[in-house]
Amino acid sequence: MKVFSSNNLILKLVLLFLSFIYILNINTGCPFLKEKGGNTVYTDDEKYLTDEEIKNGTEAKQKCYSLSYSEVLPKQCCYSSGKCVREDDGIQKECPNITLIPNNCGMAGVYQPLTAATCTEISLVQGYCCFVQTKTKGSSCIRTKELNKDKHSATTQINTYIEKAGSDPNDIDFVVCKGNYIKYYWLLIIILSVLFLS
Repeated sequence: MKVFSSNNLILKLVLLFLSFIYILNINTGCPFLKEKGGNTVYTDDEKYLTDEEIKNGTEAKQKCYSLSYSEVLPKQCCYSSGKCVREDDGIQKECPNITLIPNNCGMAGVYQPLTAATCTEISLVQGYCCFVQTKTKGSSCIRTKELNKDKHSATTQINTYIEKAGSDPNDIDFVVCKGNYIKYYWLLIIILSVLFLS
C-alpha cells in the first residue's frame, strides 16, 4: 500500500495552501458591530482610529478600550502603536484598568476613564458627570447634582460617593466638571411648552 498516493498528496497540498491563506488573512484588530445585529467588522479593516485621534494617543486608547467585552469581543481591546488590538495577541500594548471607584455616569463602563471627555461628553438631565482623578485609586466618572462655584472642585456629593466606595476624599487630585445649563432646564421646558402650545 502506498502512503503517498497522487490523490492523497494533492489533497494534503491543497489543505496546506488553504491553511496558509487562512493564517495570513486573520484579522488582528478588535471586532465590533457598527449596528446592532449587523455584521462583525474589525478595527484593522475599518480604519477605526482616524488620523486626528491618533495625534492624541489618550483619545485613541479610550476609543479602543470602549470595545472591550462587547457582544463580539469577550475580552479586552487594547492599544498598540496607533491600532486597536486584542489583549491576547502577544505584542506589547496598553490595556484598560478596572476602576477602583465605580463609575456611576459617563462612557467608561467598568474601566478607568483616561480623559475628562469620557465623563463630561454626555449631558445628564438632573446633574453633572465629573471626571475625578485620585492620587492612589486612579480615575472615575462620578455624578453630582450641583456644582460648586469652582466647577473643578469636588462637591459634597462626590466626596460622599468616594467615602462610600471605601476611599478618602482627601485623596482627590483634581476634578473636571462641565456644564452649567442644568439649572435652566425647567425654564427651557416652560419656554418650549409655551412656544408649542401657542
